[in-house]
Amino acid sequence: MILYAQTVAPAAEPLSAADLRAHARITETSEDALLTAYLLAARTAIEQRLGTALITQTWTASLRAWPSPSGSRRVVDEDDLSMLFYLSSLSGGEGHYRIPLRPAPVQSVTSVTVDGVALDAALWRRVGDEVHVSTTAARPAETMATAGIVVTFVTGYGNAAAAPAPLVMALRLLAAHLYENREATAPAEMAVAALPLGVDMLLRPYEHMRGLG
Repeated sequence: MILYAQTVAPAAEPLSAADLRAHARITETSEDALLTAYLLAARTAIEQRLGTALITQTWTASLRAWPSPSGSRRVVDEDDLSMLFYLSSLSGGEGHYRIPLRPAPVQSVTSVTVDGVALDAALWRRVGDEVHVSTTAARPAETMATAGIVVTFVTGYGNAAAAPAPLVMALRLLAAHLYENREATAPAEMAVAALPLGVDMLLRPYEHMRGLG
């Protein structure tokens, strides 16, 4: 199983509290902290749904062992969003591996380490949203106390200006929805708006990001 973890958060959000105030026609600034929290929650929800990163951030992919060699492919993880991740080896037999990196789109791979020791950069390369490794390094110690293999990578579309406009609009709509509908449940006589249809429509073309790179 691959464990993905964010190690460096985005330096800035795609939208500010002022952007959301303008969209929602909010004139007061007293709830800017709350609006900022809704923007963060909305961005995180969109990124998790799509398996993508809107803004540049740093992540790690950790494995306790190398993928199975000889061209086999198997499902190694399925999270609550039904996002399937696969490991498969490159052709060429033992010592040639490829590891999918999520979230996408991957900008660069910083390092590949085995039991805390960095592999020579000549032994690996980024190919799309994967890292391809060719090494005769021994299998890492498969213990609960070690991460074994760790790939550190930078991912995301770039800065706020580089994020796709449909995803930024979906972020704006979802954050405004969270602001207007603050309860998870409500009495039957209260009409709570459903998730805006526009959010789903804007995200749907990007759902291919959930597949393999």
